[in-house]
Amino acid sequence: CADGLILALERLGIRAEFTGKNDLISAGKKIAGLGLYQPKPGGSLFHASLLLDLDLRYMLDLLRTPFDASDEQELASLARRMTTVRREVGRDYQISSLVDEVKSGYENAFSAKCEPAPLEPDEQSLAQMLFATRYSEPSWVYDDVSPIRDRVGRSSLRTLAGDLDMRVIVAGQTVKSIFLGGNFMASDSAIQDLETSLRWHTRNSAALNETIRRSVARHASAWDRISAGDISAVLAGALNATENRSSERGAGACFARELTESV
Repeated sequence: CADGLILALERLGIRAEFTGKNDLISAGKKIAGLGLYQPKPGGSLFHASLLLDLDLRYMLDLLRTPFDASDEQELASLARRMTTVRREVGRDYQISSLVDEVKSGYENAFSAKCEPAPLEPDEQSLAQMLFATRYSEPSWVYDDVSPIRDRVGRSSLRTLAGDLDMRVIVAGQTVKSIFLGGNFMASDSAIQDLETSLRWHTRNSAALNETIRRSVARHASAWDRISAGDISAVLAGALNATENRSSERGAGACFARELTESV
């Protein structure tokens, strides 16, 4: 499903590749996040967020992250790991042009023709019914009814190469994401690989340690005197901290509802 985006970016002179669980990266920086939903009745829904441009502070607020949007050092660290279409092409590229390129990319990826079509009458009726009975209701819009609470934790560790500072977001037995900062020296690509590898990861300690070991081994020269054991230790501390602290703003978007709908 990522091939259409990869081909679209290639036409703009941007080389991108799929990595980890659901990311597209260009020159070691994230340029798109992908999602795939497969409901039990069958079928698939694929969607993606391709960054044309980025207001990082606004994004952090919308995604309910545990990061401080007023911390300039933290913002700079996050910004180094992300890129946008406009940044890569070096000009004020327009959204309408990007839409056309993505359309062409998927036509080439799937050897198919993308043609606009109106909703069928029964689809239109169903949409109106769902809006009237569910999506316009204040209880749906404002109430947090998720049975799975996001929990956030933070831990620090002093190593021979400097201080590691890790934040983690978990939901149940799933590590949703981690963020590694601090005053140590390591390449952005090494950190990106680690963070991507641990996204949507089981909380099982042995599995986490093995994933960390493999990521560090892939970028051995970039970690200086920081070992896989150091990273495992600071992650364990952050995970322990999640036991005593829930997210102040409730569950994040990916866990906001736990409903299976048959439509």
